Amino acid sequence: MKLKFPWGKKKQLAEGVVTNATLDESREVLLKSAKKFKYQVQYEKHKVIVNTIIIVALLVAGAVTLGWYSLYVARLENNAAFLLSQVAPLPVANIDGQNVRYSDYLAQYLASVNVVERQEGAIPKDEDGDRRREHYRRTAMDNAILDSYALKLARELNIKVSRDEISVALAERRQIGETTVSDANFERVIRDSYKLSLAEYTRAFVELPLYRQKVAEQIDAPARQAVDDLRARLQDDGSNFEEIAQTLGDDSAVVVEQSGGAVDMMSLDGGRATVANAQEVNQVSAPFVSRSGDGYYIVKTTEKTRDGKVAYLSFFVPFTELENQVARLKENGKVRTYIKL
Repeated sequence: MKLKFPWGKKKQLAEGVVTNATLDESREVLLKSAKKFKYQVQYEKHKVIVNTIIIVALLVAGAVTLGWYSLYVARLENNAAFLLSQVAPLPVANIDGQNVRYSDYLAQYLASVNVVERQEGAIPKDEDGDRRREHYRRTAMDNAILDSYALKLARELNIKVSRDEISVALAERRQIGETTVSDANFERVIRDSYKLSLAEYTRAFVELPLYRQKVAEQIDAPARQAVDDLRARLQDDGSNFEEIAQTLGDDSAVVVEQSGGAVDMMSLDGGRATVANAQEVNQVSAPFVSRSGDGYYIVKTTEKTRDGKVAYLSFFVPFTELENQVARLKENGKVRTYIKL
């Protein structure tokens, strides 16, 4: 009789010999030996995922910190900061619960600086230059706050600005006398003058002012009455324009302004150059609301040049109710700015 020992199978398996009798056992041994590779792959995969999450979190935190420092501490005022403020709609101020977009503030500030530097050269980096930049900053902040508050009131008053109204306003800006500037040339002029894209220009200088204009016009009845009385006194040929201007005292609600020489259509003058260009010399316009929405203008054209520039005199009747409401909110601590000007 042939004796069978239990260690015989183990020896066969160890030697790699598999028979029908040892098939199940060999499969079990094989699977057990493969588990260590399975667990190692699962562990490595889990480790890669965790490390990736940590790296992404650190990168996001770093980007957020850098962006916050750039806008709120360093207060960068360049195209990179403007792009950042557009990607992340961060607030630069708040009025009565309404956030003021950082990008709206920078669009106003950068456009003002670019227009001035295009006409006069770079603003010097001295004490006088610092004062000028501070003035542009405060003006940009005031405009951005007024625009945001106007948006808040527009929602409450159910005031809308349609795409058609925006298109009409843009078309008016493209019209110089009898000539209509092409889309491509208009965008080029905007880039050269303001360093803004057409979309950025449209929001800052068309859409938001239209909201402010509509709101201010609706809530400011005294300004409407004052401009109607003024227009009734003016003759159509503008011959008594200067005479009326001389009768207006310092306490008058009407402000007399002039262009200070011939200016082009892209001047930030509330649309006066465009209106003056569309009429004959000595002609007086009907009252119209400033493009910035801060009051009514009546314009008399005094000169038109061959290169499309114009000179003018104007009466300005400011809207006061909207600004008065903002001033009261400031007094009550309901206006906060998040950067130091």
